[in-house]
Amino acid sequence: MLLPGTGLECDAPGRTPLTYLSHAAVRTAATRVLATSGTVELAGRVERCAADITPPLGRPFALGDVDVTLLPSGYIPGASHLLAARPDGGRTLFVSRMGRDDELEDDTCDTLVLAPGLHDPAAAVRVAAGDGKLLSWIRGVLARRQTPVLLLEIPAMLARLGPVLCRAGLDVAATRAVGACSRRLASRGLDISCTIRRSGPMDGELFLAALPCGSRAAVRLPRRARVAAAIDAAGSDPAADLGVEVVHRIAHAAGLDAYERLVERSGARVVHLGEGLEALPSRAGSRGLDVRWIGPERQMLLG
Repeated sequence: MLLPGTGLECDAPGRTPLTYLSHAAVRTAATRVLATSGTVELAGRVERCAADITPPLGRPFALGDVDVTLLPSGYIPGASHLLAARPDGGRTLFVSRMGRDDELEDDTCDTLVLAPGLHDPAAAVRVAAGDGKLLSWIRGVLARRQTPVLLLEIPAMLARLGPVLCRAGLDVAATRAVGACSRRLASRGLDISCTIRRSGPMDGELFLAALPCGSRAAVRLPRRARVAAAIDAAGSDPAADLGVEVVHRIAHAAGLDAYERLVERSGARVVHLGEGLEALPSRAGSRGLDVRWIGPERQMLLG
């Protein structure tokens, strides 16, 4: 989307000369990105020698006639939010996915853009952590001498679950894509290790593969494989024809309550809302917010 009043694209998926990238799980075909060095590394852009812009967190950076500042996010390593100081003296804050304990220190603005890209942020507070049930499923499959295969989003869900699986003492193998992502996450301080298997899993191993987009097969699997998917509690279900037997909903991103608190703290008069935040206006009070929707315009005035 185009950040209001700045001319800067944010989390643009298509081909564009430059976009701000809030976290490494966002897919973009942009020539250059404005992001933290952690996001650039985790997205694998370093290997492509892209001429990306990586200002330090918390330090204003002049981009044309707009001063932008990247603010830390607790979602995944390298994730950030963007604060833009406009020539007219106004401030626009762009917030994508927030970590469950995310609290911005510099969040005052007159225009707030919330675009988490989550199916149902309200569900995040209705789901327990989910780690215990997932580990029980894995150990149950192994006890029956079958192969547990876990499909997950990389890097976001791998960042969330990798350390959990490592602490559980499981033998973990993975596809090349997941293995490469795990090495990047390990370089950012997460305790993650796995063995890359090009020919599929071996007996006694948990096998990790990336949750594919669409309905194509994730990886060639042995006959005794049992397939599960791990998704964000607020995310959408995987495609029905991926052969997934069970879906584990894992609490990861912040829920609707965190976005509601941010609206209140920011003092913003204009709030742009993305998909999944339809319930937010009715919860945000009646202080005259001018609510605008990202995508098909459904302007609304509260109060």
